[in-house]
Amino acid sequence: MIDMIKTPTVQQEGAIQFEYLPDGRGLLRPHVLIVCEGCSKEALVRADGSRRFCSKSCSTLIQHAEGRSRQLSGIEHYAWKGANAQYQALHMRVARARGRADHCEWRATAGCKSRKLEWSHVHETDPSVPQNYRSLCKTCHQRYDSQTGADHANAKLTALQVELIRQRYKAGGTSQQALADEYGVSQSAISRITRRRHYR
Repeated sequence: MIDMIKTPTVQQEGAIQFEYLPDGRGLLRPHVLIVCEGCSKEALVRADGSRRFCSKSCSTLIQHAEGRSRQLSGIEHYAWKGANAQYQALHMRVARARGRADHCEWRATAGCKSRKLEWSHVHETDPSVPQNYRSLCKTCHQRYDSQTGADHANAKLTALQVELIRQRYKAGGTSQQALADEYGVSQSAISRITRRRHYR
């Protein structure tokens, strides 16, 4: 209905009078006359808004006066899910509480070299508690979560298929490209598998 109106116009719907005016994108939207709760002045505002204020500044002024200017977060937020939060939300919660992961706790013993650092949830503990995470590099994090090689969520090959590929290539008579075509992966992936760079 709104898009069919080509020029600014006034329409009466019940006891409310709407004036159709262009918005920021040039589309005609219904506006209604209100008395602003912030400055007590009359103003035409979008009918699909709160119909309380004439401007953002008046809205902010009242929010400060009512003590609602602080953005709620954490357990005070209406959408707080506690331990039922999803993976990304849990890790964002850890980052807010403890900052970014800045070192790998296993580097001295694991000899890892990855520069990408992440918070890793300590298994068998409550994931909603930020203290139940340790700072690890990506390599150690994946190793701890058993997400490398055939155990990775996005792995295209099983451990048995990897072993068969290595045996067949070592026996000779089958090229890397032929194996790649058969198993639906790239030739470079087969090369890394045979050299034990992948699926170690």
